[in-house]
Amino acid sequence: MNPPIQIIATTISGSIRDWGKVKQIVPLFQQHGMQDVTLHALDSHREARARACDLRRQGARILISAGGSGTFNAVVEGCHDAGGDLSDLRLGFLRKGSADLIGKVLGMPDEIEPAISVFVRSIRENRVVPCDVIQASSERGERSSRRFVGYGGAEIFGEIPRVTENRFMKYYKGLLSQFFGDLGPFFVGTSLTILKRSVRMQLCT
Repeated sequence: MNPPIQIIATTISGSIRDWGKVKQIVPLFQQHGMQDVTLHALDSHREARARACDLRRQGARILISAGGSGTFNAVVEGCHDAGGDLSDLRLGFLRKGSADLIGKVLGMPDEIEPAISVFVRSIRENRVVPCDVIQASSERGERSSRRFVGYGGAEIFGEIPRVTENRFMKYYKGLLSQFFGDLGPFFVGTSLTILKRSVRMQLCT
């Protein structure tokens, strides 16, 4: 009997080609004989974090993040928000985002069909890669602490999502990724963030 699989996908992540991956996820799992697969399509990282927390509290053991590194870290935070022992938790990274370095490091294919094949084989054979989760705390700001994997968005990298990861930027990100790949929206986001900070620093001096 195949275990239940929960897919958390963010609609703001990735290029136009990446958006097409989402509707293929459940059918591809079913082609491999895995029928108990639920897709949760959400609009933001905040929603992804909350849904991961809810699913974990309901007993979910296998969660697959379909998005970029921001989506994956939101799922990680949500699982920790749920509390309890996480030793039985299995997290997957499906590359569907403009910042999917974690997926690349793990060797996950960018194409959806081979990526699902990797998940199916890993789940059935219980293949896992141990993961260290970093916890960072600060005395300033709205959040006293955060947990993340890979990178947490310190300084300027923490401000880039304010430019790229919102509903209104979805279409420009998709078009840039279509023509320039993953680096398109990332470099535009970086440039806009640097410009924003430069203007703010000039106003403060």
